[in-house]
Amino acid sequence: MALSIFAAFEIPLRLVLNIPTGQFLQILDHALTIIFILDVVINSIQKISDQTTLEKKQPSFWDKEYFRTWFVIDLLAAIPFGLIFSGPYLESVQGLRALRLLKLLRLLKLAKLVPYIRKSERLKAINPSIVRMLIFFLFLIIAAHWMACIWIALDLNIEGRSSVELYVRAMYWVLTTMTTVGYGDIVAQTLPQYLFTMVLMILGVGTYSYVIANLSSYFGSIDTARSDFSRKMAIVNAFLAYREIPPELEAKIRSYYNYIWDNRLDHKEDEVINDLPVSLKLEVELHLRQPLITKVPIFQKANPEFKLKIVHYLQIQVYMPGDTIVTKGEKGNSMYFVSKGSVEILDEDGHRFAMLGEGSFFGETSLLLEQPRNATVRAVSFCNIYSLDKPSFDILLKEFPEFYTEILNTYQIREIGKN
Repeated sequence: MALSIFAAFEIPLRLVLNIPTGQFLQILDHALTIIFILDVVINSIQKISDQTTLEKKQPSFWDKEYFRTWFVIDLLAAIPFGLIFSGPYLESVQGLRALRLLKLLRLLKLAKLVPYIRKSERLKAINPSIVRMLIFFLFLIIAAHWMACIWIALDLNIEGRSSVELYVRAMYWVLTTMTTVGYGDIVAQTLPQYLFTMVLMILGVGTYSYVIANLSSYFGSIDTARSDFSRKMAIVNAFLAYREIPPELEAKIRSYYNYIWDNRLDHKEDEVINDLPVSLKLEVELHLRQPLITKVPIFQKANPEFKLKIVHYLQIQVYMPGDTIVTKGEKGNSMYFVSKGSVEILDEDGHRFAMLGEGSFFGETSLLLEQPRNATVRAVSFCNIYSLDKPSFDILLKEFPEFYTEILNTYQIREIGKN
């Protein structure tokens, strides 16, 4: 494709400036021909690596789909017309010289450029608007080059001018015409030039419209997460104003949404994760839970199978300062792991007797002994806490005895500490 782009610039320029075919250009033509022929051969071969699939579904050695689509274009581009219609005799006969225009068939390869770019895995990670603009500007530069070459072919004032001056003047005229500037220092003089100028003006208007539309699309989608959050906050602000929410409660609501945004905890990411196959979903969940795994001691010692299993069961929850996470005496249905923030353990009188920070866990006693909560836990600051429900907890205890041992040891140590 890089050679196709190079040919798109070199071939038209060589034709309009009548550049003689020297040794370097001959070598270049030979190289392009060889590579384009190899391209046809390689694309013609069936590309199925699985031999079983090849035998069952596609016994043919050739890629029939390629012959139905791009084969003709690639074949025409591979024919060395520039070498066939060259030589002293052909250079002197005007009719035969025109046959050299057949080498422009190599420009048909550019038709494959857009599908090729869209298939690129690296470009798929870029904002689609940026990719569209890159493709557009690439073809705009190529089109401007072709327009300049056509103007050179139509220009009557070429006597005494060097090839560089001719091309620069032609490109200058193309750019001023397409951008609707039109200084008037280079103007059409013949009927073909008038017709060509009108076509170029129409293209210039279309170019402006396309660029403006794509730039608007790009700046509108440059940060979709911020746009979604702004729309959500507009709805929240309207709700707070319409329902006359008290200022203190309103401040808490705004604080919550600001925390969600600052920590990128918008749950729309779950929609993306749920669309993935199970294997990819587990890998993504493991990556997202990695900060928690590095903080919790029992996770650090665990084997990879346990980590993959538990990350699938963990559910993140956000608690604001002063929120009660568990209440003494209630039935326990989950245990909790502190990923960010800190919590306090309260006694019966509501006094703090312990603090738990990042990497700590609590609530396992109720699940292990199947008894009510033995203490109240309250958030001291904004907290990101992962919960593990009772059914998942029981599954992990059965499948991973070492997890049961760690939980039991933690429970015994805490009981000794109380006594």
